Amino acid sequence: DGLEVWAERWPCGRIAFALVLEAPDDILRARACARWKSGERPEDGSTSFEERLRRYREQTAEVAANFAMAGQARYVDATASQEWVEEAAVAHLSRSVVFVCGEALLPGPNGVCEVAAVQQQGSMHLHVETLLRSADAAEGGDRSPELQELVPPSKAVQVINAALDQAGPDVSVFVLQGFPRTMEDLEAWCSSAVGVQTVAAVHLGQRSQGSCQGSSGFVAALRRLCCVRCVDATLPQAELVAEMARVLRE
Repeated sequence: DGLEVWAERWPCGRIAFALVLEAPDDILRARACARWKSGERPEDGSTSFEERLRRYREQTAEVAANFAMAGQARYVDATASQEWVEEAAVAHLSRSVVFVCGEALLPGPNGVCEVAAVQQQGSMHLHVETLLRSADAAEGGDRSPELQELVPPSKAVQVINAALDQAGPDVSVFVLQGFPRTMEDLEAWCSSAVGVQTVAAVHLGQRSQGSCQGSSGFVAALRRLCCVRCVDATLPQAELVAEMARVLRE
């Protein structure tokens, strides 16, 4: 009923996703018994764990299933400690940035990179050079075609963060094309208190670069984005993050 009321009042705030905490029944039962023995009682007035579990399956489980069918459910394994669950929940609530670093030109069909599949997943594609040119034009500048090389890394990070802040609440993932291109860019990004959590390093052979056969949707789009000419510019950055144990290799 609460979900239906919220849907009727859509202007008050669109639902981005539902956070669902999952754990086996025996763990939930043990935790509930421990709380009740300490004097804490459930807010719904349940007198036993079985009654509370029945109410969940009759009411809440259906709502969670609806979110899952709509692709709006985010799941957290609640069997671990409270601190771990809180960190996992915060990770779902935080926005993510996918770096497409190295050269600005990305391979794809006819030399064009398709990002429609990425945008359909609640993501936004941002071209750093376009952002820099727009910011430069707003300031009355008229720079040469090598604008991205002339802009200091700290200024580039400032422009990017401004674009991230202007995005709507529905955007959860930003695909950032053409940044960072140098080690100085990466250092400027990390020093801006944003930090880097993980980097997806996709390794493909020369014959497979630029090809996404066998993949579709979001994965195929990311493969197109990650198949960059990265020997000179990108690999040093990936190796630096690898030393921080934050690289996911595929």
